[in-house]
This record gives sequence, structure tokens and C-alpha cells, in this order.
Amino acid sequence: MINLLHVDDDESWQHNFAEVAEDLGLNLKQFSSREQALAAIKEARPDIVITDLHLKEGELGELVED
Repeated sequence: MINLLHVDDDESWQHNFAEVAEDLGLNLKQFSSREQALAAIKEARPDIVITDLHLKEGELGELVED
């Protein structure tokens, strides 16, 4: 099974991703903050990461570098 990590602070996008991931049979983990996402990535390496680059707490570009 493919592990997908989605980071977005917009609940409507999270809802949409959850529906698509379920339809495709993906194992989805969703987070609304950079810190939550970083902790999850360090704990269990996802196969795919999809992020909102403009979170309310600031840019998420550092996530790729970390």
C-alpha cells in the first residue's frame, strides 16, 4: 500500500484528499502544520508528500530541505 502524507491547513482540501485517497486505496495521513508533518515524516517515511506551500504559519519549503 502506498503511504501518502498531505499537509494543508484548509479543511476543504483535506476533505477532498481524504475522498480521493480512499477511492485509490491509499494510506493517508493528514496534517495542518509544518511541525506535525516534520514529526510524522521522521517517524514513518511516506512514499509521497503533498503539501500546501503557503500555510498560515509560513512557507513550507523548508520541509523539503529538512
